[in-house]
Amino acid sequence: MKKYITILLIALASTAFSQQAEQAKEKLADEEIAGRQARSMAMQLDLNESQQESLKALYIEKLRLNREEDLDQKEMNQQRIAELKEILTPKQLEKWEGLMEKRRKGFTPRLSKNENN
Repeated sequence: MKKYITILLIALASTAFSQQAEQAKEKLADEEIAGRQARSMAMQLDLNESQQESLKALYIEKLRLNREEDLDQKEMNQQRIAELKEILTPKQLEKWEGLMEKRRKGFTPRLSKNENN
């Protein structure tokens, strides 16, 4: 009986440990992704350190919300744009809007399955 209890406790402990490791990986991955996005925008828009840190925090929060909550993407994008307007200078914001417009023009929506037939 003691063997079964010991095996059960070891199994539970290893499961709990693996869940903690998974959460730590997600957090690290979020920070890494957010850091890359902030550096990319910094190079494109010539951001200062404070702006980069603010953007990184904004992207980390966005990634967390995407994972944890079922929010409307359009609403989230509007919120992100409002927060970007607080971080960027008017000149940087104008340049960012130009980049987004270029990206939208290059975007081609996917056809749904019904449209393929």
